[in-house]
Amino acid sequence: MPFNRQLVEGWVTSVPEIKTFDSGSMVVNFSLSKYTGLKKEDGTKLNKFISIRFGGKPSDKENIKSMVELAAEIREGDRIVVEGKVEHYVRKDKQTGAESLADYIYADAFRVFDHNEPKPRTDSKGVPKATADDFASLPGEDDIPF
Repeated sequence: MPFNRQLVEGWVTSVPEIKTFDSGSMVVNFSLSKYTGLKKEDGTKLNKFISIRFGGKPSDKENIKSMVELAAEIREGDRIVVEGKVEHYVRKDKQTGAESLADYIYADAFRVFDHNEPKPRTDSKGVPKATADDFASLPGEDDIPF
């Protein structure tokens, strides 16, 4: 019996994207950047980018719940470890139409080691932008005195 398990540590390079299909299945996609230990001729570090995917069927409610929690927990820049099996697919280049074999890890476990603190959201003049959290402590309609 073949053993197909991969344990990868890296930095999250994109905000997790949740896709829901007509069948009710869900998939969470994001990518990790991993330093290879190699450098380019100009001295810059050479990183490898790894696609990560979590998925679930509508009948697997616990898995669906954990995927939504995952997407809410990790942020771009976090250092995490992901465990899962390697899957292969054919990727088609949108510009040239050329096909190439690509890999992703279909993950079933992860752990966040370092959270990247989110940067304050500001406009082009440096003025802070409001977020939904800024309004969480405002009084409800019943608490307004008029």
